[in-house]
Amino acid sequence: MVTRKKIKDRTKAKAPAKARHEKAIEAFNRGVELVGVGKIKDALKCFNDSLILDSDNALTWHNKGTLLVQLDHCQEAVDCFNMAVRIDPMKNFIWANLGIALAKLSRFDEAMKALNNALALKENDPKVLVNIGSTLNDMGKYDEALPYLNKAVELRPDYDKAWCNKGAALANLGKLAEALVCFGMALEINPRYAKAWFGKAESMRKFGNLKEAELSVEKGLELEPNSSDGWHYKGSILMDKGDADGAKKAYEKAKDLGGNPETLNDFRWF
Repeated sequence: MVTRKKIKDRTKAKAPAKARHEKAIEAFNRGVELVGVGKIKDALKCFNDSLILDSDNALTWHNKGTLLVQLDHCQEAVDCFNMAVRIDPMKNFIWANLGIALAKLSRFDEAMKALNNALALKENDPKVLVNIGSTLNDMGKYDEALPYLNKAVELRPDYDKAWCNKGAALANLGKLAEALVCFGMALEINPRYAKAWFGKAESMRKFGNLKEAELSVEKGLELEPNSSDGWHYKGSILMDKGDADGAKKAYEKAKDLGGNPETLNDFRWF
């Protein structure tokens, strides 16, 4: 039988923990609000503050990881997502974002395992299907990517990223006419989707329609002027037009922005 004294002692012991938990929630909610207004670094500090107070909250680790991916700190993000799935392995979006971070680090086999875990928890999730497709594109497995991307556009016909990734897979398989239809669908849904403009530009270049290719790549670069892929595609178009000097400048710009000429021969995952 528990005496009143022991109950009082236990209540006192729980009070500080309850206060820490409430402060952790406050810090978490501040972080969410700051993310909503684009203050990523301030939000990250809030999530860190929340984790100091409560390190067993999977959502806080997840949110911290998503911000680190945005800041291009992908290894740190992977560490956060791994913490999150240890605490709560049943949330498919945590596995999905772990897969995305691993793919960005070119750890494709690990990425596929994480993404398949996400899909097992929530079948027919269009976002996960697209991320599996884009990862397979990155691995050069374009034939394997297509069924996932086909399923994604079937489930969600207004998903611009699904159409764009499908276009990239088809283009890399040499099916340029089909690829152009996909890039066109992506742009119809989202005319400000720079990567779809780049995909259209490169497909048009391979078709020999250099005028349309140049117009498309310029539209893409207006939207994403710091895209190394975009500048690489522009260089290829200018080279085909016989403008060697312009092509050299575009390739140098792509390199300055972090592009790797050896990995830019194919369409990138979008």
